[in-house]
Amino acid sequence: ELTPEEIITGFKASVKKGLAVPVLCGSATKNMGIPPVLDLMVESLPNPAETAAAEGKDLAAEPLAALIFKTLADPYVGKLNFFLQCQ
Repeated sequence: ELTPEEIITGFKASVKKGLAVPVLCGSATKNMGIPPVLDLMVESLPNPAETAAAEGKDLAAEPLAALIFKTLADPYVGKLNFFLQCQ
């Protein structure tokens, strides 16, 4: 049987290796669940200085494929589209 400390240590190691992804729920507008999310980020997510640099590629030569997930009309800026780039 595993102790809680062993479970937490294993979970943190899995997150740092990219084998597990923590999922939490909260509401920023009602300030519900946000402190636990922030605590988990500090305690469990890897420090950027500890991780390897991400390998990028030049996307200028490739066609863009993106999914727009939100569009806002701002009277001062104009239309804003928020998107995720597809690979």
